[in-house]
Parts: sequence; C-alpha cells; structure tokens
Amino acid sequence: MMIRRAFDAVVVRALAVTLLGTIGRTPSHAVAQPGCVGDCNSNGRVTVDELLSGVAIALGALPVTDCAGFNLGSGNVTVDLLLKGVNSALQECPHGPLAYISNSGGESVSVIDTTASQVVATVTVNGAPSGVAVSPDGTRVYVTSLLASSVSPIDAASNIAGTPITVGTLPHAVAISPSGARVYVSNQVDKSVSVIDATTNVVTATITVGSNPLGVAVNPSGTLVYVANGGEGSVSVIDTASDSVTTTVSVGESPLGVAVHPAGTFVYVVNGGEDTVSVINTGSNTVVNTVTVGNTPRAVALSPSGGRVYVTNSADGSVSVIDSATNNVVATVTVGDSPFGLAVDPTGARVIVANFSNDTVSVIDTGSNQVVATVAVGHNPTALGRFIGPGSD
Repeated sequence: MMIRRAFDAVVVRALAVTLLGTIGRTPSHAVAQPGCVGDCNSNGRVTVDELLSGVAIALGALPVTDCAGFNLGSGNVTVDLLLKGVNSALQECPHGPLAYISNSGGESVSVIDTTASQVVATVTVNGAPSGVAVSPDGTRVYVTSLLASSVSPIDAASNIAGTPITVGTLPHAVAISPSGARVYVSNQVDKSVSVIDATTNVVTATITVGSNPLGVAVNPSGTLVYVANGGEGSVSVIDTASDSVTTTVSVGESPLGVAVHPAGTFVYVVNGGEDTVSVINTGSNTVVNTVTVGNTPRAVALSPSGGRVYVTNSADGSVSVIDSATNNVVATVTVGDSPFGLAVDPTGARVIVANFSNDTVSVIDTGSNQVVATVAVGHNPTALGRFIGPGSD
C-alpha cells in the first residue's frame, strides 16, 4: 500500500510538471481549491487513474459525465481544471467534520462529510458494529462489534479497519480519553469495562462495574469515566489513575446513554425505562435534577459550549433539546424512525442523528432546530458515542 501511494505521488507530480510546464506555474505553490476537483467516485481522494480520466475527457476520448469530479457545469475540462485536480491529488481534499456511523445490520461504518451531508466512504466492520469513538485528533476511530466481542480500530486516513481487539462479551459503547491514550469499552454481559492502550491496542485492565453496562463517557480532564448500568439504575464512576470504581450514583430506570458537560461539572444520563434524563452534579455525585423528555430516550450529547443537551427519543422519532442552564426542554425535533445515537459537530452547528429503522441519518441545524438534510447509510445505523471528528477545511 505504501509503495503504491509513493508511486502514485510520483506520477501525479510528473503529470503536474507536464501540465504546468505549458503555462509556467509550479505545483509546490498551488493554492488549495474548494471541494475535491477530480474526485470521480466521491470518496474524498483523487487518484492517478482519476486524473488520467480527466486528461481523456479534455482530449475528447471520454464524455465529461464519466467523472463527477470534473463535471462542474461547463462541459469542458481545461488545463486549469486539471491543475486543480492535481492539487487535490497532492494533498488531502478539504472536508467538513467527518461522522462515522456504525451500521449494526450492515456490517459496515458509513463515513459522512457533515458539511456536504454525503457519504464519502464505507468501511467494512463485522459482528454488528455498535459503539463509535473518534480520537481527539481525528486520526483513529474505534468501533465495538457486539457479536464479535471485539473493538475494531480504523485508520481515518485510509479508512481501513485494523486487527480487532478482543474485549468482553457484547461490547456496547466506547469512549476515548481527551489525550487519546486510552480507550474505554463497556461489556454488557461481563459487567465490566475494558481499558485499551491506544498506542499498542492491547487491553491493559478490566474493571468490574454494575449490571448491563451500556453508555460510557470520560470527563474533560480524563480523570473519571462514567458508566451507565442499564440493569440496575445506576452510574459507576471510575478513577482512571487506579482503574477502579470509586462511587456509584443511583439514577432512573434502565439508564442507557451518558455524556459529560464540557466543563466537567455535570453528567447527563438518559433513563430509557422512565423517559427522563438524570442530571448528576460531579462535585457531590448526586442527582440534582430530572428532566422529562420523549418516549424511550437512548442517547445524549452536548454542544461544544455546553449550553444545549440533545437526546434521542427512539419511540417518538424525535430529539429533545434541553437548555442546560434551566434544565427545560426548549424544542423537540422530528427525525427518522427509531433514532439511536447522536453527536454534535465540533462547530456546534449541526447535530447528526442515526435513525435505526429507516437506514438514514438526520442532520439538524442547531440554529433553527430543523432537519436540513437526510443521508442514506447502511442497514440499522446505531452510532452510539462521540462519532464525529474534526474537519480539514
């Protein structure tokens, strides 16, 4: 793979020199162009073969419709357009924040450019992929496989899944420490959390928690991990220095998703059995508020500022929007059937919601609290966790 990439880079540069020599420009000072000119198959990359297709179109040997990346409305492929394609090939195509949607019934992960609202890649992950977590720098993605008792690490640059890491039985959710050094996985059957060293991809500890652990989240300082125990109505608080449970907080019935406020001051837990969200004060480890939401809430996520809390209601096909200052529901947004996981992009402008029953993702504009796009993905999208990484533009 590395040899092929190096060869492609040499060929691309040679093509650039050939084209640029006719008009006296140098490729080293090419300016990044918006979009991804020359990307024929819309996968976020431009290859030598795609550039050669552009040349063939310019020479009249192929119709412009053969490559969407060069079909920009003019009907012609000029030298300048080819140069833009070369520029796209020599560097990563600009894209918005990427969302990684696990399709539990489709044995895959759909990679969505959240700015363009389109799937740019599909990664094969077997064993009913469920939980997803993206490393803080966006280079790695970890996906749990419920039926394989494993976690698959995905290289975000190549969109290739690496060797699965064996964890406990029915691994449900996954979270990464703010440093990106450790990965935490909840194992439903084993009543445990696996701790993975992200450098070696080796399990370094297994921590016993409550019954049927589901959602898992790490606080902003990386010192505490919160685990929702769906079988006993509680949250286990893990000290990451000792890899041990230091306290257990009682919440509502059948807690599922969990998320920590960006300031680390509160933890939000959705209680699927009683249609509420428990708000835990992290200083006292007590529930200080309970918010009623929609029917059968499953997942929760916060805006980057912490001002808004978003909750999927799977039986209602909706998302509740909570003002974290007042703990009141300020909006309810209708999305697709049986929404499961959701996450907010790093800008806070969009919320991405996985609709389990109709194989789509809803994109919510946070300014208007309206769905502005619907994206088709694989079968039974689940996407439990912080599944959106940074963008490149």
